[in-house]
Amino acid sequence: MDRFANAVGDVMLWHRWMLSNYESYRKRYFDAVDQSLPVSIARSRYEMEDVMRLHDRVERDALDGAIDDLPLKHADA
Repeated sequence: MDRFANAVGDVMLWHRWMLSNYESYRKRYFDAVDQSLPVSIARSRYEMEDVMRLHDRVERDALDGAIDDLPLKHADA
């Protein structure tokens, strides 16, 4: 079955067939759900967290019209 699934380019073929034909299999195993979008969104949230903290610091520092904090001033270097 593995060779056939690989030959047709669908490695989940056996799993889906078992899900569609056997209730006992469905009770033990669930259908694979594509989690790529939710995982991507969560990952980008944590990646952007540092940027947002930096933005908050810049925003607070620039209230007087100038960036006075030296590390912020040279953050792009």
